[in-house]
Amino acid sequence: MNVIEIPEIGKKVSYPSCWEELNREQLLFIIRQGLRLIAGETSVLEFKVLVFYHLAGIKRGKKHNRRDKFLTREEYEQKYGNIVLAAETVSFVFAEMDGELVFNFDCVTNLLPTVRIGRKVFHGPDTALFNITFGEYQVADDYYRKYMESKDESDLNALCAVLYRPVRSGIESGDIREEFNPHVCLKRAGKFRKLSFEERFVILSWFSACDHYFKSGEIEIDGRLISLAPLFKASDSGEEDNSEGLGLTGILLGIAENGVFGTVEEVKRTNLYSVLLRLYLWYLDNKRLEKMYANGKSK
Repeated sequence: MNVIEIPEIGKKVSYPSCWEELNREQLLFIIRQGLRLIAGETSVLEFKVLVFYHLAGIKRGKKHNRRDKFLTREEYEQKYGNIVLAAETVSFVFAEMDGELVFNFDCVTNLLPTVRIGRKVFHGPDTALFNITFGEYQVADDYYRKYMESKDESDLNALCAVLYRPVRSGIESGDIREEFNPHVCLKRAGKFRKLSFEERFVILSWFSACDHYFKSGEIEIDGRLISLAPLFKASDSGEEDNSEGLGLTGILLGIAENGVFGTVEEVKRTNLYSVLLRLYLWYLDNKRLEKMYANGKSK
């Protein structure tokens, strides 16, 4: 948490310093302002000031504007100079791209563990998608990519319906959501149009952040940090890797053919990270064989 002294209100305030420290209401406020920023309806500076005021719990009414009339020029500049400086502390919502700041949601913690549509509560996956199946990820990834290409909200609703499901009945198995069924999710997708666009945008952005996390960052498995990035990098030939789309189908068929997790349908019900870890172990085995072969040829 950030702690800062605000002279204009005469007290110290604490407020979130990262995505993970936001509550639901703060999260949706930032997303709402972020969408305005993306649409060009506000500036980066105005965005930062509005978000800072909101997170710090500072309310500005007409009385503040009336008081400003009695400030000297020096006092006025000092007062708002401090606000601008303080507003810079909310930069955790930005990333630099091509020399410019862009709104960036990079949190893999699920900040919307549940959503409510009418009287029905739907539960989302755990942090970094740790508890989803390979089949669930495959379908979610397909809807995600369709939405990013077409911006058709029916695809966005379907993505939400895949990830957010009612609580399951009976014994839990590490996932309180009902078992994934793509046909049921598709029938239910229309309900998710009733969610605010801010909530659906959070789900979309969070899925993207998780996808980027396990494809490019380090994940912890049994206390060890490993990078799955080599599984998704371009091939040595310089051709682009086809890890998505038909690539996921190729992974599915390859894993099923090996039989380590069973049939195609059984692989679909296998935890995503279990499948990726198996691929990673095969990758390491191949690297060891390549090294042995190279050493043998060099003799």
